[in-house]
Amino acid sequence: DDAFGRLLLDHVASEAGQLILELDDGRAGPALPATVFFAEYREWAREEQRVFESVQGRVLDIGCGAGRHSLEAQRRGLDVVAVDISPGAVEVCRQRGVRDVRLLPLAAVDATLGSFDTALMMCGNFGLVGTAAEAVLVLRVLHDLLSPSGRIVLDSVDPYQNNDAA
Repeated sequence: DDAFGRLLLDHVASEAGQLILELDDGRAGPALPATVFFAEYREWAREEQRVFESVQGRVLDIGCGAGRHSLEAQRRGLDVVAVDISPGAVEVCRQRGVRDVRLLPLAAVDATLGSFDTALMMCGNFGLVGTAAEAVLVLRVLHDLLSPSGRIVLDSVDPYQNNDAA
């Protein structure tokens, strides 16, 4: 029921594991390894470090995974609310020291969480929005949660582009 959370929990317990990602078109291959979700800031790709410099103020980390972005924001003295749909991910975040992490699906993100200066959707998490129509709805919700100078910091991939090594 929680394959991603199990991967993260196994990694914390020093038990190797690897997820297989199956796409809607039937292609399958290895998903990102667990180590990616535990990487320290100095290990991130230069582009990821650069975009993270836009993070400011009170932060909402959507799809927080193992909490690497939340932990870096906390290290910088920022107030963070981290959310994930995976119970295992939430547990790993708690174990690693994310101070405010909640088991919460993207669809339940609303004004009860308060106001934010940054909404983070890193590691391809903008894909959590689903369809283009659903993206509009999510962006409206995030707009309403953000302060007037707030920002959404995200990265994304083109699911129709094959990024695998030849």
